[in-house]
Amino acid sequence: MWNIHARRQRKTSLLQRYGDQLGHLATRELTEQALIAAKQEAEQSAKAARESMKTAEAASRAKTEFLANMSHELRTPLNAIIGFSEVIHNELLGPTAETPRYRTYAKDINDAGAHLLAVINDILDIAKIESGELGLDTNIFDSSKSIRACIQMLNEQAESSGLQALRFDHDGSIVLDADEKKFRQIVINLISNSIKFTLEEGCVSVETGITEDGRFRMVVADTGIGIEPENIAKALEPFTQVDSTLARKFEGTGLGLPITKALVELHDGTLEITSEVGVGTRVIIHFPAERVAKTEVDA
Repeated sequence: MWNIHARRQRKTSLLQRYGDQLGHLATRELTEQALIAAKQEAEQSAKAARESMKTAEAASRAKTEFLANMSHELRTPLNAIIGFSEVIHNELLGPTAETPRYRTYAKDINDAGAHLLAVINDILDIAKIESGELGLDTNIFDSSKSIRACIQMLNEQAESSGLQALRFDHDGSIVLDADEKKFRQIVINLISNSIKFTLEEGCVSVETGITEDGRFRMVVADTGIGIEPENIAKALEPFTQVDSTLARKFEGTGLGLPITKALVELHDGTLEITSEVGVGTRVIIHFPAERVAKTEVDA
């Protein structure tokens, strides 16, 4: 009887030891899995931190380049304004009333002032956009009339650039419920950008219409120098320029396209760019159907 009891105790003791060992193994397995999971999470966090640091460094470099370009962009017209105004003020070329050349200098001063105003307006616009302070003041207007007015304003720029044509094609008058001032800014930015990057004898065209799903569609196309596909996203980023060197051929703040994209998106629209180097660029914008108030087909 005693032997049976002893055997039972030994068996119970063995089972308990086996249970304890299995418990230790299970605990160790869970600990190892937890350590592996923690290690993976730490590696992912470190990778995310490295990516964030790279993004921050890229943004910092872009803003540094932007500020360097702005100092150049502002200094050039300021030097012209100061230099030409001093010549006129001190009558270095003779009495003001007797020297026709002063009129040319006065025009140069006016042009430089207009350029400065445009640069400052771009900087103020992008600051408002980034701070979320830019809103819409909507009204009902004829998009075709607005586009024609913008083209008329830019005809002189097109002629001085030696463009062969600046065309506007449309199926009829499309009345929009949008912010007309910002719509004109979109049109002017896109057309002037196309003129700027289109060589002599080239062509810039604007086309409007309504898509099958009722959206407003505008295409600004040119036969200009084009953009490398990998640089299209870069061209739409604020403070970033496709060619950021001070010796670049085409001057400007590089804020035109980012501002235009932001103004389109403010209307719940979309902006898309397709381009081929040496062939030209097409910028396509869409406003949602809710922005279309009326469409009148020309007879």
